Amino acid sequence: MNTSEKERKRLAKALGILQLFIGLGAVAGGLGLVLEPDSSNLRMPLSMLEHSPFSDFLIPGLVLLIVNGFILSIGCIPYIFVWG
Repeated sequence: MNTSEKERKRLAKALGILQLFIGLGAVAGGLGLVLEPDSSNLRMPLSMLEHSPFSDFLIPGLVLLIVNGFILSIGCIPYIFVWG
């Protein structure tokens, strides 16, 4: 294994860990919004949604949870275990 391949593997593993960190943060935030759609537990005012099509944070929380949370958390597996 030459140095460029070692460097690529190290970079892939680092990107996978970063992706996992972002994904787990999105899972936590998404769960917070889904469990309390009025966002009282996160102390975000509903007035933030004043000019949006949403009346509460349920749909944005689901999008955050599924798209950013689950997909990024699952997508990090090849970076860490296969390519890294």
